[in-house]
Amino acid sequence: MVRSNNAQTRANKKMWASGMANSENGDTCFFCKKGKFVTRNEDIAFHQWTDRGYVFCRVKLSLGVCDHCGSRHWNEDAEAAIEEAIQREYNKLPK
Repeated sequence: MVRSNNAQTRANKKMWASGMANSENGDTCFFCKKGKFVTRNEDIAFHQWTDRGYVFCRVKLSLGVCDHCGSRHWNEDAEAAIEEAIQREYNKLPK
């Protein structure tokens, strides 16, 4: 059984990247309340504990990144991609 710890996963995803603003951006940052979110495509590498041991994953996601403080957030599609990557690697582990 795969048990996702999203708080741990989020903590392991902090990295720097560049991006371009688009028409979907502009929401005020939830953390600093000063910056605006800019959509960036980033490769995220992380590990996740499961009942069979750790799985190591790499996935490309579209993230919202604050242009002031660097805080990150993602939507349900990105969350689904993370869960899919965990399940894919989990299925490769010995039973």
